[in-house]
Amino acid sequence: MEYQAIKKKEVGIINGRDAIFLDDFRQKFNSECICVFKGKFNSKLIEINFEKEYIPYIFYFSHIIYYQCCELDTYINEAKMDSSFDLVHNSYLIEELKNGRKSSKI
Repeated sequence: MEYQAIKKKEVGIINGRDAIFLDDFRQKFNSECICVFKGKFNSKLIEINFEKEYIPYIFYFSHIIYYQCCELDTYINEAKMDSSFDLVHNSYLIEELKNGRKSSKI
């Protein structure tokens, strides 16, 4: 598997345990399979400097095939990703789902 940090022009790379605060999470598994994350970034732990201490965000994902959540203190970063949000290439999980024909969406 290959990981690549997602760099957004608005904030740069987001990195650190206390960089992202999640205030609300909603999932809706209708025909679009939607997940919405709402919270704020700690401006001291992002690449681009801001005058405000916290910057609000909303992430909206649609057509979700798989996601996994766990409590922060029990998370183990075995993959050693580059940032808090990484783009994953050559995912073992996606290959396993394709081979096992678990979903027609893949």
